[in-house]
Amino acid sequence: MTTIPENNRLDDVAILRTIAIIAVVLYHVYWAFYFSTNETFRLATVGLSSFYETFFHTWFGARMPLFIFISGYLYSYLFNKRGKYASTTAFIKKKCMHLLIPYFIFTTLMVLCFQDFQVSNFFGGYRHLWFILMMFWCFVFIRLFYKIKNMAVQILVFILFLFGYGYVPMMLTCFGLDTFLKSFCWFWLGYIVWYNREKIQFFFRTAWILLFFFIWFACCYYMEFISSSNWFGQDLTRDVCLIISRIAFVFFIYSIVNKALMKGWIKIHPWIEEMNRYSYGIYIFHHWIIRLTVYQPFRGTNFHQTIYHYIVDHPIIAPILFFFIFFLLSLFITRSLLKTSIGRFLIG
Repeated sequence: MTTIPENNRLDDVAILRTIAIIAVVLYHVYWAFYFSTNETFRLATVGLSSFYETFFHTWFGARMPLFIFISGYLYSYLFNKRGKYASTTAFIKKKCMHLLIPYFIFTTLMVLCFQDFQVSNFFGGYRHLWFILMMFWCFVFIRLFYKIKNMAVQILVFILFLFGYGYVPMMLTCFGLDTFLKSFCWFWLGYIVWYNREKIQFFFRTAWILLFFFIWFACCYYMEFISSSNWFGQDLTRDVCLIISRIAFVFFIYSIVNKALMKGWIKIHPWIEEMNRYSYGIYIFHHWIIRLTVYQPFRGTNFHQTIYHYIVDHPIIAPILFFFIFFLLSLFITRSLLKTSIGRFLIG
């Protein structure tokens, strides 16, 4: 069996993270422009709105699971291969410094910017910043499970978190614990995939890649079919299909990227390394910029009216154009901020 070259161990992370951050920014652009259920954000409704909503929610709903999977995968590599984070106390202190403090700083700035003064905004994961709180809890709770070495038990833990979050007491739905409980399964999946990487290299075979693709496609197609029907058990069936489609999509992307690296079909370009390095900052700032563009209280100016008419008149070209604008602006802010000590503390 072909093995992954040692110097390519993290090349897959760079590529996967690039794919994930592009998918996340794309989703938020289309979401804010055309199909957000919150009129405070949705800028317009056009003929393609329902198509865009279906495309991103059903067919590409695995963008955040992939993003979280990568974090668990990287943590597993650093912990199990590089021997980092040996001290639990020091590790948690570090995550408090680099996740919780930046979370409260970014939340305060966003609340002030958008005049959204509610105490709950600070303790529930404000807007897209829920990701920071979720990651903090993932890093804390992974310390309870890292001693599990048996692959079957690891998979059992994944299944329990995958399906068990709906039975969590309401008292745990504060300070990001609810989003953590919904998302930890993907972090844990990334952890156990790297830990068992040698055992599952058969996933990189063409037959398995095609199987993952077929499962993903079949589940998404089935969800589209049952969405317009009304029969007993359709909600449960749809939920199961949604979960299976996301697992299949994550493994499809992961497997095809690693196969391409093993075969030498792709190389790590400097811009991929750049996206890998700046993805966290891009995530933080792109949503902020998008919200400034579409936020309802800011509408009425000539600037916003111009954007409104452009995205209504050009529903195909406009979101792609603004994706590049928002992405590049976020990248510029991230690169500029990382040149400062404060920036390195917040997003470094």
